[in-house]
Amino acid sequence: MMETNRIEKRRAPRFPIPVPAIVRDASGQTARATVVNISSSGILVKVEEPLAFAPADEVMIEVDLPDDPEKPLPAWGIAKVVRVEGSRIAVELTSAGFHPLPPPHWPEE
Repeated sequence: MMETNRIEKRRAPRFPIPVPAIVRDASGQTARATVVNISSSGILVKVEEPLAFAPADEVMIEVDLPDDPEKPLPAWGIAKVVRVEGSRIAVELTSAGFHPLPPPHWPEE
């Protein structure tokens, strides 16, 4: 039996930053999550309560990055789900920002 080596092709380095996140789909359903790792091109999160996320779904992710423990940096990203593995969801960022989002937390087009 021939063993194959899996070569990962990543566009950007990933960083393990375990911070709370909120994942919201286009219909408004939300799931609390924890960031597993993050890069400039994507985020891997572990959701607490699985929702029906599927590849190609558009989602919004909100996180508070640990810039300063007294005042975390609010960030958000619009993303496309690229992989769902149990409670882990991998997304590719299509746009992002570093500021709080005003309600209803979905950027206007």
